[in-house]
Amino acid sequence: MDDTTQLNYKNILLLRNSITISGKIIPKRLNHLNLTTKGQRSISKAIKNARLIGFLPFARLIGNPLKSKYKKNRNRNRKRKRGAWLPRSQRGRGLGQ
Repeated sequence: MDDTTQLNYKNILLLRNSITISGKIIPKRLNHLNLTTKGQRSISKAIKNARLIGFLPFARLIGNPLKSKYKKNRNRNRKRKRGAWLPRSQRGRGLGQ
């Protein structure tokens, strides 16, 4: 990181390089900026401030947010066969037979 680079919550391009796709802060040992401990702490504070203000997301949505797992489960329950609660030996036959 250069001395001319301003490190605060407004510098979104720099902060996005320090978080993963899922929104986690990259630790100092894995960060490609070769930061000191003090620099990593200031980056972490800047990321947290940017999240609170709304410049950065807390977590990114992957996929379509309208398709939820609850809709899939509800559809699976609708498609259940009619005699599924019966033992396998009695499913093909009617109740009176």
